[in-house]
Amino acid sequence: MEHQSGTPHRRNSPPPTSTRSKRKRVTTFDCFAFSSHSSSKTEAHDDAFYINDLPNENIVHIATFLPDPSRALFALAITAPTSSWRTFSWKRPPSSVGSLILSSSPNKWEILDFGDIEALLTGKLTDDHVRGILECINAKDTLQTLKLTGCIHITGIGLHPLRGSDVLKQIDVSMVGQHEHPVIEPDPKLSEAVVLPVVGSIIDTCDNSLKHIQLPEMWRRRRSGRLVRLLERFHQLMISRRPCCSTCNAAIADMYEEDHTWYDNREGSIWYGLQRHTCCKCMKFFHDYHENRDDDESIIFCSSCHRWYCASCISERYDTCDLCGDSVCQGSCGTLTECDGCENSVCQFCMHSCQFCEDSLCHDCKPLLKCEGNGCKKRHCEECFDGKDCNVSMCELCEQELCIECRRRRCRRNWENACVGCQGKLPLSDSKVFTRSRKRELHKEK
Repeated sequence: MEHQSGTPHRRNSPPPTSTRSKRKRVTTFDCFAFSSHSSSKTEAHDDAFYINDLPNENIVHIATFLPDPSRALFALAITAPTSSWRTFSWKRPPSSVGSLILSSSPNKWEILDFGDIEALLTGKLTDDHVRGILECINAKDTLQTLKLTGCIHITGIGLHPLRGSDVLKQIDVSMVGQHEHPVIEPDPKLSEAVVLPVVGSIIDTCDNSLKHIQLPEMWRRRRSGRLVRLLERFHQLMISRRPCCSTCNAAIADMYEEDHTWYDNREGSIWYGLQRHTCCKCMKFFHDYHENRDDDESIIFCSSCHRWYCASCISERYDTCDLCGDSVCQGSCGTLTECDGCENSVCQFCMHSCQFCEDSLCHDCKPLLKCEGNGCKKRHCEECFDGKDCNVSMCELCEQELCIECRRRRCRRNWENACVGCQGKLPLSDSKVFTRSRKRELHKEK
């Protein structure tokens, strides 16, 4: 098949560039790099008008209206089809007009935040798009902040150009933006086995600039050995630098015992793996004395978005839950709710959330029964218990809260050794069914 410019496209030759005399036809859809082809597979009409039929200065002016990620995708697509970059081992530089588009960026590619474009678009990006952007902007030598906000369909292979970077200061692979809850369902495709070696290579680079790492909630929840080892290496890096508190100028390492870490390593903590002492926006350092204080020189932790903000960077003040003491970014991550019973202001985690009644009460005023079965989300208050739809109860012997369905599955796995209290909470029919099946097994053994 002939290339659309009329010249046969040879396998071993690089894709044609955009020039005045011979321009590659680029459709509007490909300009945002959501297609692996530069135009429709059907034969184009000679009188059709394409965006790169415009003068270069007009194309560059159009690009100035785009946020930086879209601007880079534009330059990437107008140089060559996205699929061809992989074919030629990512060695191709941007075309002349592509270079002009990239040079029009106001921040000179020191910051790349995919949250600047719509979630509908970032959800379509692939590793090829991400790698193409990083190669085009020479990310290893220029990029200081990378945020993969909304890139839920990449595995991380596209981050390869960042290996060994000594200028990168912040890498946020949580895939959620600031003031957004970190849990993504279902779990994204981002791979620890792919991304962590890239981050590790930056940590191991002599005189690197890395200051802040924000990890995905799913990785922190799993706590793999690979993640634990990387966090320890980052901790050792920060200890070797001996950074000082930006408020009192005291060395942070001198304020703690030797076993203190730069990340939360508490067993059972939902904050595990979060970096301490660092504002996620300006990357200034603070020690614990300045945490969650109501002044202009403090650092605040939001229990909703799982991030630390200094008082100078947070756009709003914060509220504090009267029950658990956690702080919430006021207005951005949600406001506290007043309990109708005790009139305390409580966060969403402490507020009553029965699936069947609509009372606005905190957990202290109206305890909630939550099924502890694997993946079960059934929950209701004690007053709503009816043994049918609302059937979560606590066993007095094993002290586990389970619904009837989860308790039945757990007991049937090994009925003879199951908790007697749990067996007693099941209908009598369950015991009879087990007795009949057990008798048949004994009969077969004889």
